[in-house]
Amino acid sequence: MHGALEKATATEVVSRNVASSIHPPKVEEEEVEILTGPEIADVLAKVRGTDWETVVPVDVGTGLRRGELVGLWWGDFDLDAATVKIQRSVEETKQGLRLKTPKTKYARRTISLAPSTVEVLRAHLRKQR
Repeated sequence: MHGALEKATATEVVSRNVASSIHPPKVEEEEVEILTGPEIADVLAKVRGTDWETVVPVDVGTGLRRGELVGLWWGDFDLDAATVKIQRSVEETKQGLRLKTPKTKYARRTISLAPSTVEVLRAHLRKQR
């Protein structure tokens, strides 16, 4: 709204930008809770033997956003180097799901994987083959 009124002021459609006197509310930042080692072990134990036993270790081990996690392809992983490249994300739109590239150059990145995560991924790949 402020930008539109600023443009209207510049083109003399309105005499002043009334939105300039209003300040947006401050957003309170919440501290991110990081799981402890025992909490991570508990989560991984609970998903063992379920459909989530491959996804959760990757999620917990990398901290990827949901869209980045579901946008991963096998070609993004280098299991020998224990890395994963984040090159795309899945976005939900009114028309359905679509792949998109990361918004910034920093969102396109390579993340190291823990040896235990690599083991889980190798086992899953063997199962798929």
